[in-house]
Amino acid sequence: MHLRTNDGGKPLIWISENPTFDIAMAAYNTGNFIRDSIESVLSQTYTNWHIYIIDDCSKDNTIELIKKLAKKWKIQDKCTLYKTDANSGYGTALKWAIESGNGELVAILDSDDIFSSDKALQINFEKHKALPDVSMVYSDYSDITNKSILVKSRQLKENEAFLGKFDKGQYIGNNINISHLKTFKRGFYNMTIGLDHRLLKAVDKDVILKLEEVGELLYLPESLYGYRRHSASISTVYRDRPNGYKKRVEKLKNEMYSEARRRRDEGILTRIGETYCYSENGTLLGKNGVQDSTGHDQGL
Repeated sequence: MHLRTNDGGKPLIWISENPTFDIAMAAYNTGNFIRDSIESVLSQTYTNWHIYIIDDCSKDNTIELIKKLAKKWKIQDKCTLYKTDANSGYGTALKWAIESGNGELVAILDSDDIFSSDKALQINFEKHKALPDVSMVYSDYSDITNKSILVKSRQLKENEAFLGKFDKGQYIGNNINISHLKTFKRGFYNMTIGLDHRLLKAVDKDVILKLEEVGELLYLPESLYGYRRHSASISTVYRDRPNGYKKRVEKLKNEMYSEARRRRDEGILTRIGETYCYSENGTLLGKNGVQDSTGHDQGL
């Protein structure tokens, strides 16, 4: 089910000729890798970008390194750094990073990964510019820890949905791999209820599901992203988590998919968020309470 305008058509988001590309980056103990991540942004041929980094109480030198690099590379005016008051999880950090900016386009770049092509943002901008009905663009990626093995995705078929099947109320998944790189139009994101900050794993799947409900998903058959596996990554650490934590993660994931099915069944697609209420075309209607961001601007 896709959102429809009052006249039954698709919602369209037209972007400007040189929109700001906000880079949403959640960071936690990635001092060994974040230099590569930021450097891959600096290497982009598309230069109108701004990085929003949310540090989730790192215990290593992540914050100090970010400040040092921002000063060295003279990008203090193109990089905003916040730190949470308490370790809150990937969902909270990524949501904050996404919603900190107001650029027309958003790219998710994890702080231990890289843009593998210096044209990644340019290619995505051109697709978003040409296709106003597309809410999200996604590509293939390379596993850069394993001889750059290519991991391919595919375009969804007509009438095919990323939301998979359920069995007796339990989500059993699908055979569709949608992963990095993911970029989206903020106008479409603002039509959704926003990322669920409670999620600890599969956070990007929540973004995909919600953007699928309001617009079209477009696949680019080329590798634009480098994914890094390491001992402190979310997927690696998860294997050693206690069973209670894993049960909570699985419960939240099942709720995420169940909520997606409910939204589609009941047509609940207009955003009534913590902060603002938006119309079906992403137009800001008015405040709906004031967001209380728990954290501090680290100042670059």
